[in-house]
Amino acid sequence: MTQSLLNLLNDQSVDLITLEQILHTQYNDVIIELILLYFQANKLCQLSIKYSQERIIRGKPIIEIPTVKGKLEYAKAMLAIYQSILISDIARENIIMFIRTVLSNVLEKLLQIYGASGYMKHNLSTELWLDCRNRISQITHPYEYENLIS
Repeated sequence: MTQSLLNLLNDQSVDLITLEQILHTQYNDVIIELILLYFQANKLCQLSIKYSQERIIRGKPIIEIPTVKGKLEYAKAMLAIYQSILISDIARENIIMFIRTVLSNVLEKLLQIYGASGYMKHNLSTELWLDCRNRISQITHPYEYENLIS
């Protein structure tokens, strides 16, 4: 993965469709799914940070609550590790293990920041979470996923 792709991944103004079109010219389908998973998870993290800065409880933004702040810091750290894994030459099995265990946990922690509305209301954070969950299923269980949707 090149530095220009890393810049593209971290560019909040790039949409998913544009990124996907660019990736299809350079990478195979598995690598594309891994990159798009990072892109969507990072987008959910940024959205969760913004939400926690704007959501006020008892006169303070919830980002000041230690558990919320901890979840966000954990998510940012794990996403930085995932980005490093994408750049490096790590075996696919190890990437899948990381996604299945760590990244799944990160996504749950990010959605918990929204409270019950994260799981119950239809909003952008829920859409991103569902998209990430579907991508994880496709990456970690490709044959099971194909049978599930067919």
